[in-house]
Amino acid sequence: MSEQTFIDACLHGDALMTEIDDWIDRWHDCDGEPNGQAESLHDFLGMSWEQYSIFAEKPQALRFIIAARRWGTEVAMSDVALAARSTHSKEANDLIAWLRQTGRIS
Repeated sequence: MSEQTFIDACLHGDALMTEIDDWIDRWHDCDGEPNGQAESLHDFLGMSWEQYSIFAEKPQALRFIIAARRWGTEVAMSDVALAARSTHSKEANDLIAWLRQTGRIS
């Protein structure tokens, strides 16, 4: 696993959410071996497979994935709490609706 994941870097103020494409490019440039050994992209980014699946389908969910990590929950389990903390209520409501539509929450 990498020394610091993208999610950890964001939480520590060492990376911005807008830099995720740079991290993905770095992983691809190293043929999936960013630290000299094979590592999945979702692990390199610091996401669970479920979080990465959500991000891959709906990139604007990244802020909620990072917030879920900060609060120690999963996105699908913390939708209402994350929406309450969000300053982007339309974005939060859209994500909640999408999570319900795709069966990730009920």
